[in-house]
Amino acid sequence: MIYRSNYIYMEEKDYKALTNTTREENLNSIYDEFGVRYTADGKKLISTPVGLVGDYKIKPCTESICDSAFQFKVDLGVCILFML
Repeated sequence: MIYRSNYIYMEEKDYKALTNTTREENLNSIYDEFGVRYTADGKKLISTPVGLVGDYKIKPCTESICDSAFQFKVDLGVCILFML
């Protein structure tokens, strides 16, 4: 079996503990050009798409990452988080 690694780059700062979103945050969420879903203010990373392949840098304004943000990455291989 061949595993494909995806590198997720994060700024080195104190992120809030893994969180969930409110109904309002989900309804008003936005997608970036890679299909990664954030709250409207960009402070929470909600989810990443199954088709996200390769390197990705989390937005600098992000303060927390939802506990299910990378749940579908298992099918794509290993997801590695790097602090910048």
